[in-house]
Amino acid sequence: MGIKDRLFGRKDDAAEVVSREAEAPGCLHADLAERWDDAADMGKMDRISGYECRGCHQHFSPEEGQRLQAENEARLKETMAGS
Repeated sequence: MGIKDRLFGRKDDAAEVVSREAEAPGCLHADLAERWDDAADMGKMDRISGYECRGCHQHFSPEEGQRLQAENEARLKETMAGS
C-alpha cells in the first residue's frame, strides 16, 4: 500500500478481493453444460466427457456432473413442495 492509498484511506486490493470472496456465497452449480471429446458424440448422453458450470466455469467429471444435477433436482423439488 502506497502513501496515497494510506492518505485517501484506500484498502489493499488483495485484501479486498479476499474479503469479497469470503462474503460471496458458493456457486450451486445449477447450470451445467455437457462437454464431449468428439463432435460426432455430441448429443449422446452416454458419451459425455464432462460438465462445465456456466456460473463459475468450474469443470466436473461425468460422475460429479450427474451427482450435481441430481442434487439440484432434489433441491428444486424441495423448493417447489414448500411453496
